[in-house]
Amino acid sequence: MTTMPQVGLVLTSCIQVGDPQFVQRNQTEVRLRDYQTTLRHWLTRQSCITKIIFCDNSGYSLDSLKQIVKEINNPNIQIEFLSYHLTDYQGKGFGWGEIDIYDHIVKNSRLWLQLSHIGFCSGRRFVKNIQPIVAAISPQADIVTNFLFNLVWADGDLYFVRREVFADTMLPKYKALIDDSKKWYMERALAKLALQIVLNSGYWYPLVQFPLYEGVAGKKNLPLNQRKEGWWLYNQLATGVSRLYWYVTKTAVKRAHRHWLDQVRSQ
Repeated sequence: MTTMPQVGLVLTSCIQVGDPQFVQRNQTEVRLRDYQTTLRHWLTRQSCITKIIFCDNSGYSLDSLKQIVKEINNPNIQIEFLSYHLTDYQGKGFGWGEIDIYDHIVKNSRLWLQLSHIGFCSGRRFVKNIQPIVAAISPQADIVTNFLFNLVWADGDLYFVRREVFADTMLPKYKALIDDSKKWYMERALAKLALQIVLNSGYWYPLVQFPLYEGVAGKKNLPLNQRKEGWWLYNQLATGVSRLYWYVTKTAVKRAHRHWLDQVRSQ
């Protein structure tokens, strides 16, 4: 009998933007409302994620979010709130803020240790089709993400990793790689690390469906469904390519002569 994975969700947050140059949506009141709205959605519009870790790196009060949890009072969902103040981005940009949140969670979260697999998503983003995505996560999966752009980019908006793989393998490498000034963005680092997991005989799967998001992109201050003309069609194509790629390589990951494998090894 196969044990179903215990999948939890990390919602990352920066309510009070310290450096407005990182994002166009930088008003504290507006961002707080975004987080409040999205949290309500996670509490009322899905049932597959029962453990949520919400972590804010701006040190802003989370009292209004905690009040929402009390008002809705969903007994099936546990939420852990973590808050701290990141003051030093080390000149490494937006992605470093995300990685620092991950590091804080691994060191301080109590729910973290109760999970087999962790999903990562912005706290201002709700995934309308999260149910089938989570239901399709295999217990043996080490990482679940979609590759883009000839395998040099991965979709960092929503991805899932086995807890031990993330804490022991991915997080240290993330911390060494992420640096926007050197064009090592989150998505580029995620692609490299996912391929390295494959090279080490780990199990990678694509998302069973492309996530359908509700929310606003902070960088460009645009609704997520307006980020790019033809975005929906592009997303479906990307999902299809990732799935096809998986079907081709899942039995052939040992073929070291493949060009993309050689490329990863040499980096």
